[in-house]
Amino acid sequence: MTCSVSIRKEGNLQALRANATQRGVSDFLDEVAGFVEQRTPASKWPGKTGYAFSLTEYTNEGRPSQRVYVNVSQDWERQGSLYLIFQERAVQATGDAMSSLTDVFPEQCSTNKYNCLEVRVPKDKWVEVKAPLEGVLKKMVQG
Repeated sequence: MTCSVSIRKEGNLQALRANATQRGVSDFLDEVAGFVEQRTPASKWPGKTGYAFSLTEYTNEGRPSQRVYVNVSQDWERQGSLYLIFQERAVQATGDAMSSLTDVFPEQCSTNKYNCLEVRVPKDKWVEVKAPLEGVLKKMVQG
């Protein structure tokens, strides 16, 4: 089983790299994913279009379970942009801290049909997004 997980992870990583290179966001994707990874205790898993960051939750029986809280994903409609996708549980965990992103970048934020908050981050806005994102990630981990 470990071998098939390793093979799948490597296959996803290869597809992710190819897709990111094609979209012109390879370095940007690595930078944003690294930012999230350095500021959370989440485990990072590559998909074919982005990374999923999971935190450990515990079941009612006390067993650990990995749950995705944040995704860093490629924007397929706009060259040079990524999406930060906060799962509903992440939005709830941050409380009002999420407003530091949504109030500053309202035109880049939307809620999808799954109640996830999607924040589109163009390369040229990344510097402005870092500070509020750091606060959101900290609050998410605390929550």
